[in-house]
Amino acid sequence: DPADSCEILSRHVVIAATLSTAWALAQLSGLYAPYPLSDGRPYAGLGSTIYLASFLALALPLALAQGMFWHAGAMLIGIVLTETRAGLIAATIGCGYWWIVTCRPRRRYLLGALAAVLLAGAGMTAMRTDILKADKGRIIVYKTALRIFCQHPWFGYGPDLFSDAFRKNRGEDWYAAGFSKNSSQGTAHNDILQAMVNSGIFWTAAYLLLCASLGFFLFFSGRNGVLGAALALFTYAKLNETAFPVK
Repeated sequence: DPADSCEILSRHVVIAATLSTAWALAQLSGLYAPYPLSDGRPYAGLGSTIYLASFLALALPLALAQGMFWHAGAMLIGIVLTETRAGLIAATIGCGYWWIVTCRPRRRYLLGALAAVLLAGAGMTAMRTDILKADKGRIIVYKTALRIFCQHPWFGYGPDLFSDAFRKNRGEDWYAAGFSKNSSQGTAHNDILQAMVNSGIFWTAAYLLLCASLGFFLFFSGRNGVLGAALALFTYAKLNETAFPVK
């Protein structure tokens, strides 16, 4: 039965995400960290804090849909430990969709939940000492990506060549923000901009059509938890590199 298979797969994803959170806690506590934490943030077994946050954000709506609330709480702690605001925003979108569609909460509960998310986001911002520089750099990357796309709108600069395109097209604002001439950027930190730069408007349109088709299928099939997970990952990919980058 496809429905049973989907439920079993969702449970396995939730369990894997919970174990990843436990691994992240072990890394932070020093119990098991075979490789040093370059910026003090855990990565569990995924090799990157960014990938860990995206995985936890994806799994959190699945945990709620499965009634695995202790697992969901553990994953929320994991997202906070990554200090990744994109993960918090993505999890909020995914879980918020599931909550509104499934539970239909009252307005005051929605406002309370939103206030809690904003407070958590402010706290995560305060935890990061490099956040202002990172935010400035991200805006510059977005502007540069749009400039590259305007130069190569139809077929893009070339698959998996964002780093080369960025190095040749970055402006003085990149250096003014505090980045050295030897530094570069491997991704656009936005999947749509990544597709636009690397493959042009036709592949970007095909990619968005695929995402929309998947969303409509999940919506009409009633799989609210899975759709929440998809929305979380889709949101995360607008703010950061994900484990499934568009080449």
